[in-house]
Amino acid sequence: MQRVFGHTTRFARKGLVMPPRAFRARRAGSRVWLRAFVLALLLAGLGLFARQLAVHELEVEGIEVKALGRENPMDFGVPFQTLALPMQGRVLQARLVAADQPTAHAVLIFHGNGESISDWARVQAHLHDAGIASMVFDYSGFGSSTGTPSVVHLHEDARAAYRAFVAQWPQARARYVLGHSLGNAVMLEVLPELRPALAGVVVHAGFTSAREMATRTGLASPWLAQLLPDLWDSETAMVRRGPPMLVMHSDADEVIPPQMGQRLADAAGARAHFVGLRGFRHDSLYQDVAAEQWQPIIDFIRGGNQLAFSP
Repeated sequence: MQRVFGHTTRFARKGLVMPPRAFRARRAGSRVWLRAFVLALLLAGLGLFARQLAVHELEVEGIEVKALGRENPMDFGVPFQTLALPMQGRVLQARLVAADQPTAHAVLIFHGNGESISDWARVQAHLHDAGIASMVFDYSGFGSSTGTPSVVHLHEDARAAYRAFVAQWPQARARYVLGHSLGNAVMLEVLPELRPALAGVVVHAGFTSAREMATRTGLASPWLAQLLPDLWDSETAMVRRGPPMLVMHSDADEVIPPQMGQRLADAAGARAHFVGLRGFRHDSLYQDVAAEQWQPIIDFIRGGNQLAFSP
């Protein structure tokens, strides 16, 4: 009888004898597949760890919070309301400036990195004077909002802020969102989830993707940047069908290359209108409120385009 490891096999008892060499070959083949499977799991685990590390590096080094400043819209003669948005384990802070008419056009502002709602006090006063209601909010960890800033939290913050924005002015004739710098990435990522319909979107000084910006700014080497998942891929987000867009970028932007703004507009196609600005630095949109930058935005919002957002 054929024996394997000192035991009589059923094959031998039935007269089906497996040659020892063939048996060893099968076991060797099984070990090869097992090793390949284990190696694949290890590589997948290492890849996941590397991606998590890259995202963590982006969140820790790339997101710059700022404390709430002293300025508010009343400094410019315009009353405002502070709104607290309770979240799971954190509370966001927002400022509302109503227009004289409850049916006025309204805009939700997604501010940029290293900013807080106090930086936008002058802008909110300016919009009020133009007959436009506005709301600006601080992401988790920014200003006096509690919590930790992260990619996931900023996405959740955006959804909560839009719900509050809609609830605040349910009779608004048309609703818009405006993003500046990092705010564009947060805004464009959450855009398909925003209901009810938007009349339009303003993209000011936006970047194409977190991956490309991480490489350009030296936050991550090109090989490490490739480990980043497709976070804040605004160029791809612009391709999706949606409301009309006003895309603006200055040739003097010292933070984000103006070519990125043009690429965003090109990705959106015919529904985007690109305005190339001259001589304005990256944060000038809220720092000096120049008519050359704000008049195209006000005209776009006042246009009241009622085209529904199509995800």
